[in-house]
Amino acid sequence: MAYKVKTPLMASEEVIMVHRATLLQGYPKPMGFLVLTNQRVFFEKSGALNAASFGVFSMAMKDFNGIPLSEITNAHTEKSVSGAGMCITTRSNEEFKFALNGFGFSSKKKPRNEFINFINSQKS
Repeated sequence: MAYKVKTPLMASEEVIMVHRATLLQGYPKPMGFLVLTNQRVFFEKSGALNAASFGVFSMAMKDFNGIPLSEITNAHTEKSVSGAGMCITTRSNEEFKFALNGFGFSSKKKPRNEFINFINSQKS
């Protein structure tokens, strides 16, 4: 995907995957991009799409700052309307839920599975 990550990367951080997603926490549920690096997972909302859908309230929302991979205990599938839900659980038992957009029930290749496999392979 030709998305340019706007969040500054940390020293020696490399982007592994980026995919269009919806953050399924609170209201409104912002759309944007889920970014997986070799150090963390973070979410960048798409301002123009959210402004049209949710107005100024959405523009005031901050991007999801991310979770260091070292703090993640589990990543697993989550039921969602799109069939592409993912839940990330941290050491403090916080859950972060996302729907990776664009690949539903009929898709054989699900980016969600690639995210989950990479995250779970990094657990120590």
